[in-house]
Amino acid sequence: MKNNKQAILIGGDGFIGSNLNIYLKKSFLNTFVVSSQKKKEKNKIYYKNITELKKLNKKKFYIFYLVGKSLPNSGFKQFQNQLVYEIKTLLFYLKIFDNKNSKWVFISSAGTVYGENKKKNKEYKTDLNPISHYGLIKLISEKTLYLFNQKYKINYSIARLSNPYGPGQLNKKKKHGFIVNLLNSYLSKNFNFFVYNNGEVMRNYIYIDDACEGIYKVAINGKRAEIYNIGHSKSYSLNEIIKISKKFFKKNNKLIFKKKDNKHEVQINILDTSKANKELGFRATTSIYTGIKKTISWLKLNN
Repeated sequence: MKNNKQAILIGGDGFIGSNLNIYLKKSFLNTFVVSSQKKKEKNKIYYKNITELKKLNKKKFYIFYLVGKSLPNSGFKQFQNQLVYEIKTLLFYLKIFDNKNSKWVFISSAGTVYGENKKKNKEYKTDLNPISHYGLIKLISEKTLYLFNQKYKINYSIARLSNPYGPGQLNKKKKHGFIVNLLNSYLSKNFNFFVYNNGEVMRNYIYIDDACEGIYKVAINGKRAEIYNIGHSKSYSLNEIIKISKKFFKKNNKLIFKKKDNKHEVQINILDTSKANKELGFRATTSIYTGIKKTISWLKLNN
């Protein structure tokens, strides 16, 4: 697969997919985006155009799977619909793209699949006990790929991605992404900002450019049916992120932080990224200060 120069991004319209598409093109890969939008654009294929999708299946591709309808704070009623949708959708594409010469890269969620754990989460040495519906859906999806590898020889690797942030993430409807919404609140002077679980929630935040590099290296260097944690080596609490972000704004631009409990929020999630360092040659290099500065610049241009 190392000489393959073509990629399919299923669900490539979103934050990660859009940035990954740009990254792959810079890495000289010819990309095709399977899109939920009917717009006619070069190398974009509407997801209901089965004929065109099956034509792609005849060639060798890296297949990046980024479909995701659920959110970490989804309730039970939403969970029922999201579970059916996400597993059904994954099975749909596994059936279409069954070319054994292609390689799948599934983007999973390191922030929710592991569940609550005060130690560093390692790919095969940490029990998987998700405490959110979102994490459970990701775990079931991972196991589905494992089954298809065993029964039908589908080649895949999994990138368990920590919390990505950066340009392109802001979605005012979903309000997903702590860093980008915090920074946007400063810029829009939306003074009330909710902080979950007393602000002591601990995460590995990874700037989107680093995340894309990690996902790409999972594709080209990842072993068959292996899982890799893709995140930054340094972790921060929400309170630490707030403290850092304040340095980029005027003193009179103050937010009112309101504490809010979320029982579905993993309190501590710290990744062990040594496997990705060793096997993939991947290490996130963008500091939280640089990443926040770049995100602010993007928000100012796009707000």
